[in-house]
Amino acid sequence: MNRADVPESPVEDPANRPPEGYRRHGRSSPFVDLVGPLYSRGEGMNLRLALRVDSRHLNGTGTVHGGVLATLADLAIGYAVASSTDPPTPLTTSSLTVYLSGMARPGDLVTTSSNLQHRGSRVMLAHCTLAVGTRTIAQASAVFVPGRTAPSP
Repeated sequence: MNRADVPESPVEDPANRPPEGYRRHGRSSPFVDLVGPLYSRGEGMNLRLALRVDSRHLNGTGTVHGGVLATLADLAIGYAVASSTDPPTPLTTSSLTVYLSGMARPGDLVTTSSNLQHRGSRVMLAHCTLAVGTRTIAQASAVFVPGRTAPSP
C-alpha cells in the first residue's frame, strides 16, 4: 500500500470532525491520546465508542492492527461498566480476550457496543462487539476487578 493513499492521522488533520451522532469522548489519558481521538455517544452500558482508522492504526498489510482493536475493546468495555454506576466504579482489567473476525481499512469507522454479563463485588464480566457499519470485525470478553486504582506516583 502506498503511504500517500493512507489518510493522515486526525492529530495532523484539523478538519477531522466527530462522526454524526457522536461527540469527542470526554475522558482521556496519555495512552488514549496516542490512539485517538475517540468519539462517544450514550452513557453507562449504552456507551458507544468510535475510532476512525488512520495511518497510525495500520499493520504491515494496510489494515487495522489487532492491538488497536484490543485497546478499543478494553476502553469501550471499561468505560461502559465503570460509568454504569453512580459514582463511577474504579476498575482494573484482569483479563481481556479478543476474537478477531474481520478487518478495518483506513477511513473506516470502528464502533463498539458493550454489555454487562455479571456485576459482583469481586469481579465484573462484560462483552463487546466491534463493527464497521453492520459488519462485526471483532468481539471481546473482559474480567474487571472493581475498586482498584493505580497507586499515586
